[in-house]
Amino acid sequence: KEQWGLSSVGLVVKDTTTLTAPLRVEMQQLLDEFQPRAVIGPLLSREIRSLGRPPDDYATPFITPSSTLLNVRQYGSYWFNTAMTSSVQAKRLVEYAVMQLGYHRFCIIYPKTAYGRELADMFAKEVIHSGGEVIAVEEYTEEQTDVSEQLRRMKTKDLAQYGLEEPEETRTGEKRLVYTPGFDAVFLPGQPVHLAIIAAQLAFFDMNVPILGGNSWHNPELFRWAKQDLNGSIFVDGFFLNSPDSNVQMFIQRYRSQYHKDPSLFAVQAYDAATLVLEAIRNEAQSGQDVWDQLVRRSDLPALSGFASFSSAGILNRRLYLLQINNRNFTQLN
Repeated sequence: KEQWGLSSVGLVVKDTTTLTAPLRVEMQQLLDEFQPRAVIGPLLSREIRSLGRPPDDYATPFITPSSTLLNVRQYGSYWFNTAMTSSVQAKRLVEYAVMQLGYHRFCIIYPKTAYGRELADMFAKEVIHSGGEVIAVEEYTEEQTDVSEQLRRMKTKDLAQYGLEEPEETRTGEKRLVYTPGFDAVFLPGQPVHLAIIAAQLAFFDMNVPILGGNSWHNPELFRWAKQDLNGSIFVDGFFLNSPDSNVQMFIQRYRSQYHKDPSLFAVQAYDAATLVLEAIRNEAQSGQDVWDQLVRRSDLPALSGFASFSSAGILNRRLYLLQINNRNFTQLN
């Protein structure tokens, strides 16, 4: 509270895993008894679905720091979400690929999981919205170690549109067809082990194009699995421990001092949720309605990574980190 110039801050903590009554009943009792200016939580998407309308009924903003829901506003206008959703990841990655790198044609290879399907779908929608083109979309199961059939289908679709196959003479005088992809990049939203496996097979099929991914790549174990050179591959995440940003480094130091470990993305999302509420109170928000007004109207909300704002779906549009793989390290591009 001292950081925000506040003499006191009232805080009530409720563990929703130990509730004896239905969540909606418990939350209504909490809202009646304490009349908070805001609620940070709940954590799970299913809890948001079960709660529904009480935030609107009580004119009290509820800010979830971890739900994967793409649109919390479907449950009411007082719902907000500081989590990094698949839609936010896809939007930032496509913006960079199209506007900064000049890519326009993409292929997608995604795992048959809820996360993989959702991120692949969001990426494809953002590409089309940006005027780009998706040449082929393929899927694989998490148990697969061979995606050659998927790559052959991808190559066939590409050759029917933009790809080229031209004869070339080898050193021994033999003729062979050399494939030149007609797409600019491949999007792989899978886990690091899948990236390592698929990257090697892409090289085998002469698909030597940049690889793009989501925050599931952000794992140092990637370099243990990868046999193929992944230099230049780019992905996004909502937090980067090695960011040169002084605010980020100060947050990391305070967190380590308090908890004796490194902060996670979830910790950052919770920190942002608390920060936005405290900022509203510091700016003289006297009620839930006042907090809501600031959250909805401001485009300079002080998230850890920089100024942010909430979308019409209630998702925090924060600055994401564009990270590139270089010499078996992650480096920040932006």
